[in-house]
Amino acid sequence: MNSSGLTKDLRICDDYLQFQNHLKDLRKLDDLIINTLNTTVLTATFRSQGSDAAKQCQQLGDQIASRTNYRSELISSCLSHTNDLMAQNETNDNRRKALIFQRRQLQNERNVEEIVRTNTEKILRSIVTTSVHTRAHQSPYVGTKDVQRTAVPDSKVSWKVNWLDYKATEYTASKVLKNPSWADDPDAKKIKGFNEFDGKIDRRSFMGEYEVDDKTNRPRNPAGRTGLSGRGLLGHWGPNHAADPVVTRWAKDQPNSKGKVLEIVLINRKDNNHLALPGGMIDEGENAFVAAKREFLEEAMNSNDDAVVEQIDKLFENADSIYKDYVDDPRNTDNAWMESEAIDAHDETGELTKDLRLEAGDDAAKVKWVQLDRVHNLYASHESMVRIAVKKHGAYEYWHDNQHSSETTVDANNK
Repeated sequence: MNSSGLTKDLRICDDYLQFQNHLKDLRKLDDLIINTLNTTVLTATFRSQGSDAAKQCQQLGDQIASRTNYRSELISSCLSHTNDLMAQNETNDNRRKALIFQRRQLQNERNVEEIVRTNTEKILRSIVTTSVHTRAHQSPYVGTKDVQRTAVPDSKVSWKVNWLDYKATEYTASKVLKNPSWADDPDAKKIKGFNEFDGKIDRRSFMGEYEVDDKTNRPRNPAGRTGLSGRGLLGHWGPNHAADPVVTRWAKDQPNSKGKVLEIVLINRKDNNHLALPGGMIDEGENAFVAAKREFLEEAMNSNDDAVVEQIDKLFENADSIYKDYVDDPRNTDNAWMESEAIDAHDETGELTKDLRLEAGDDAAKVKWVQLDRVHNLYASHESMVRIAVKKHGAYEYWHDNQHSSETTVDANNK
């Protein structure tokens, strides 16, 4: 048995017809799971049963991921097995021809599996994102006292659901309408480059191609209706890209009863006091790695000193991108939404971060190292990003204990 719970018996590789039927049966199971997601998660069914919809959705997604990995491993194993048999039958022409044909068929199956994986990931991303599209339904709209979103039932979040009477509240903040350098023209019809690079502005979405309304030329939020049209506090029509640095090291004081615990640099946002990663918007022409370093220097170090910059450069030398997706952000609207790329910069030995002097920047009220030994109720989708880093480094998966922290701010005296 492998990690997916499925038996991988290489004898099946010797009978290609049986092997092909086995793959078809496994793919049919994936279709059934996706159908379950489509017909339950996008309605209020799970919630009415008192269940955690996002958790159940994730569990079903994990089942598909496990089966997808199993199929890929099985195809690769059968290819290796076939190559070994070819090496053993170099003088048997008939047997060798049959093996060459089998190898070609297996290579085709590998290509098919890659297409299936890509398509399934797109479908899952759409379903999961819609199921957790919650912060963009909150009223009043962030930064206002009286801008109320139109109420959107769970069953009508998706644009695929016909809702002829839908009329979202129109709102774009006055500072955005003044057309500052970081914002688009108030008239979406003047934007010509949706779903592509528009000069130095990347208008592509991590979620794939999004729809643009034929009449208004306004893009449609791929996660569905939010009850608010316009751009709210966001500068760009369509995706607004951010970079979030996930800077971690091993906690100095390790609890005896738990696995190895990470600690992470978090800030309190000035606008809402929520704990968050010290990230921010990607500037025009900038990539996520450069933006993540810049934001960390600005929000967690409040410094551009040459020595500090060199220190952070070393920390980010081996950084990895661990998340590129839609963000469940309270600023999102029907026509403008946040997406982020999270950059993981882990200090395995602690040497690169032992002398870091953290200081809150312009958009941060406080900053400190925080132990990831419990849930901290992070801003937007930052919790998802942090959990990916925790799994990547094999650290203690604190969320399984279901112990929520009472800490919503960091201690200003412990920077």
